[in-house]
Amino acid sequence: LAGYKKVDDDISRIAAECGGYHKVPEHIMSKYQKLDVERTMCLYLFFWPRIISNRKWHDCYQTELDLIPTSMRMERRGLMVHRRRTLTMMDDLQREVDQVRADIIKVVGRRINPGSDEQLRDLFYRTYEFPVYERTGKTRSPSVGKEVLLRLREETHHPTIDLILKYRSYTKGITTLQSYLDLADKEDILRPTINTCAAITGRQSSENPNLH
Repeated sequence: LAGYKKVDDDISRIAAECGGYHKVPEHIMSKYQKLDVERTMCLYLFFWPRIISNRKWHDCYQTELDLIPTSMRMERRGLMVHRRRTLTMMDDLQREVDQVRADIIKVVGRRINPGSDEQLRDLFYRTYEFPVYERTGKTRSPSVGKEVLLRLREETHHPTIDLILKYRSYTKGITTLQSYLDLADKEDILRPTINTCAAITGRQSSENPNLH
């Protein structure tokens, strides 16, 4: 809108080379930050007259402003983790994981690592000769992503696929619960960063940890 040159890609490249944004040389980062402020002000000058001329837009804008201090209070207050129950849930999930591993051995006829994409490719596309619906970006290897597995399940009805999906779900659950324990403070309270306008869907999101 204001004829500004996009510098974000350059900064991203420099940050990757330096090992993070916090390691970008100050004179480069300072220029980037100033441009960010100027571009934000240009957007404000462009949109503000349109916002105040439309009652619904202005109400939405005001709601967004009101949401910020509320979200900050939620961050400060945090959410308490029940450590004993969390550990019990993790134990229950681990038992499910162990059972799924045993079931996979029965169905496949040999021991495999269900967390290894390479071993799954070997099983699905070499042993079972499933059709390849999608390939990965760089290596062009047959994909074993969730969407592909769901499609293969519909097409083949092979019991191994359900077991792999269960394994991924249970192990992700354990990892997620462990992250809650790791990130909780000494009073077992989580204080995530709440993002008010990061998700494309318009909902709030959070990180460190993701509480979705």
